[in-house]
Amino acid sequence: MRGALSLLRRNPDFRNLYLAQVISYGGDWFLVVALFGLVLELTGSPVMVALVVVAQLVPYVVFSPVAGTLVDRLDRKRIMIVADLARVALCLGFLLVNGRGDVWLIFVLQVGLATFGSVFEPASVAAVPNLVDRDDLPTANTLTGSAWGTMLAVGAALGGLVATLLGRDAAFVGDALSF
Repeated sequence: MRGALSLLRRNPDFRNLYLAQVISYGGDWFLVVALFGLVLELTGSPVMVALVVVAQLVPYVVFSPVAGTLVDRLDRKRIMIVADLARVALCLGFLLVNGRGDVWLIFVLQVGLATFGSVFEPASVAAVPNLVDRDDLPTANTLTGSAWGTMLAVGAALGGLVATLLGRDAAFVGDALSF
């Protein structure tokens, strides 16, 4: 833990990337909790909720190999900025879901989010060795690798709380702001 804190203190570029990832992952879980509740409320079907997960995972399988090639050939910082701006717009699209007839939009938006996420993630991971000294790379990789799982617990809990207290739209906006 001491090494991780030292790395974050000494390296502002890595610290900024890491904190941005933590915030973004937290926002992602805000969204997931709100989407699951919305889909279940609108359809009454646990199968439809499971399909939201499928809509999130399939684009990673399909686009990750292409994304790796793009990340190796294009400016990583620009890729991450474009991906995040697109994800802001897509997240705000969930505000347009007002009834059962709009459920299809959830799947389209979720596929879009995952597609841009599948480009962002390899760009972010590939940037880490350029931001830290070689000796700090194991610690940096451990931090970035643990961020997703940590924010799954924290972000989902906070997302459920926000959705309950302020409504699902607040969770959607929270995720958009997290990018």
